[in-house]
Amino acid sequence: MQITSLEKAKKLEMLNIQAILNFNNLLVQNQKGSAERTPIFQKQIGTPPAPELKPRAHLTGLDLEKIKCVPGEFPTVHWKYDQILQSKNTMKYENGSLVIPQHGDYFVYAQVTFRNHSTERKNCGPEIKMVTHVTQVILKHQSGYPVPIELLRRSSSIIKTQNWNHAIYLGAIASLQKNDKLLVNVSSDGLLYNRAQVNFFGAFLI
Repeated sequence: MQITSLEKAKKLEMLNIQAILNFNNLLVQNQKGSAERTPIFQKQIGTPPAPELKPRAHLTGLDLEKIKCVPGEFPTVHWKYDQILQSKNTMKYENGSLVIPQHGDYFVYAQVTFRNHSTERKNCGPEIKMVTHVTQVILKHQSGYPVPIELLRRSSSIIKTQNWNHAIYLGAIASLQKNDKLLVNVSSDGLLYNRAQVNFFGAFLI
């Protein structure tokens, strides 16, 4: 018995329909399997914890009333306790110093601004009228060492005009240990320009 061309066409059409149905069933099964596996995958990955803030501090503004004169030494600048970014290992501010909470490499920076004053002010260094240059120093004080270690220093000459002001900025990376103390000393505290925007001191863990 011969199969006519029409019967062959119908048989081929049925095979194509069956192939399409099989493909669709396979696609649905794959999609269902993916949907079932996704929650498990998400559960394994989970939501990553928020990164912990690294120790850092930024102080602005001077507290000139707390500056004390020590014979033969530059006076330590005292700051207004302005901004300490809270974290598990936050820095502390103690008597003009920033206390390091953990070992690591820190970027340490400070800027102080000097200017002439119309009235005579207390000055731990030489007489203000005789000052021809100003100096800023960032020091590190380690427990067990009586003398602070100098990290950074910069001096600038000043031109005595009727109105002048001069800013000194220092900044560098320093390797610090837990409980190290950072402080800023200046040569002529009587010339400090007591304005928050132009005086700041800080450090942050890299």
